[in-house]
Amino acid sequence: MSTFNNTKISVAITHDKKIYIPVVVGEITVEWVRFATPGKMTLTVYKDSALKFREGDVVTLKINGSQFFFGFIFTYERAGDKRYTLTCYDVLRYLKSSDVFKMKKMTYTKALKTACKRYGLKTGSIANTRYVRKGKVFTGSVYDMLENYRKKTKNATGDTYILSAKWNKITLRKQSSMKTNYVIDATLMKDFTYSSSIDDGVYTVVKLYRTKGKKTKVYSRTQKAAKKKYGRLTYANSTTEKKKAKIKKQLKKIGNAHDSPVKKLSFSGVFGIQSIRAGSGVKVKLSAVGMKLNRNMTVDKVTHHFKDGVHTMDLTVVGGAYSA
Repeated sequence: MSTFNNTKISVAITHDKKIYIPVVVGEITVEWVRFATPGKMTLTVYKDSALKFREGDVVTLKINGSQFFFGFIFTYERAGDKRYTLTCYDVLRYLKSSDVFKMKKMTYTKALKTACKRYGLKTGSIANTRYVRKGKVFTGSVYDMLENYRKKTKNATGDTYILSAKWNKITLRKQSSMKTNYVIDATLMKDFTYSSSIDDGVYTVVKLYRTKGKKTKVYSRTQKAAKKKYGRLTYANSTTEKKKAKIKKQLKKIGNAHDSPVKKLSFSGVFGIQSIRAGSGVKVKLSAVGMKLNRNMTVDKVTHHFKDGVHTMDLTVVGGAYSA
């Protein structure tokens, strides 16, 4: 057991139903990314004759007795004299398996529950995504299949959902419900970088098409102001909607959500907060460093660092008002 920021950190390894408390050497990192990526913890332990572990063993991290990370050893490497670096992933890692799913007409919620049932994975709170997509046979990683449902739901409803693990259970939450009171300003970090781009995920012309027999009907919407600024950036995809009014509504939602540059901010050495996860909403204020920025943004990626009595975070945040 170690102390970081006057916070008690405890690591445990379960091997053959026996619990071991290892001596941790150096830094522990825990990383979460918003989409299609399992949580990851990396740490180095001192392996004496008493400590036992192997691939697949459970490794847990608790902070002040509260659950923080529950994962499984996927890789270990000898890092020196009796020092081993462990790479652990949370339960979402098992959804990277390649499989074949014959999915009927269903929601993202139902698709996730179907996948978890097949793989024997426990579920926690699962949001009702409501939007129903047509049936399809999916081949490849389970993650890719679920990402397809997430993106289709986002395009149809405008709602973003965050797939994550809470301890040893899989959860699905609406991003807009993950707002926090955490404020990031210049006094809470070591450094930051800022970028603005139209290179990916920005569209000024949106097209949706529906095929019936040998005929394909194409519907289009142009974001005129954005096209004048950024040029023609086209997005095209199929739609299952049959009514023209609903397709036009779909076009409007996609166009309005993707007609502005994608803005990203990355912070390093931010004061550590245990509750911050990928998808968390935070307030960013950077007037003290000469930027006119005072807005709600979303954590796209967070890496928690625990070292030498200090808990810090590296953060990448995107969007504004949860539009990303």
